[in-house]
Parts: sequence; structure tokens; C-alpha cells
Amino acid sequence: SRDPGSVCHICFQEFQSDDKVFAPSCGHVLHLNCFWVMLTGYTLPGGEVHRGKCRKCRSKWQWPPMVKSNLCCILVSAASSALAPRLK
Repeated sequence: SRDPGSVCHICFQEFQSDDKVFAPSCGHVLHLNCFWVMLTGYTLPGGEVHRGKCRKCRSKWQWPPMVKSNLCCILVSAASSALAPRLK
């Protein structure tokens, strides 16, 4: 939760009132920028690398079905736009 004194579980910094935050499916609140760090990967002390997992509970981030569907449409549209000039 985002209680006073609570911290982001990626960077361990306390939340400020103007911080942009995101709560992944596990419910642990993160700074929005730290969420992207979580997705792309971070290294724990000792060298262990985690990608797409909450640092606190190690739950794997799952893209919701609607996001997967939208991402697929965006990729197909981009690919068809890139190929269209070549097909003429």
C-alpha cells in the first residue's frame, strides 16, 4: 500500500506526495519509473538478475489480456505500414 513512510520495493525510496506510482498485479506499489526497471531487469546484491518480477514477493508480472491484444494490434499495424510501400 501507499501508506505514509511506505517505500518503493525496487529503489527503496519513500514515496513523495507528487510521485507517479503503479501497482502491479501483486499489489506492491512502485514508482512508475521503477516499474519499467522491474520489467527490463535489475540486479540484486550478489549478482542475481530479475526481469519482470516484484522485488518484494518475486511475483512475475503478467500483461493483462487487453494489453496483450492492443500490443498485438499495434505490432501488426506497424508491420503492415512498413511493408505497404514495398508491395506497390
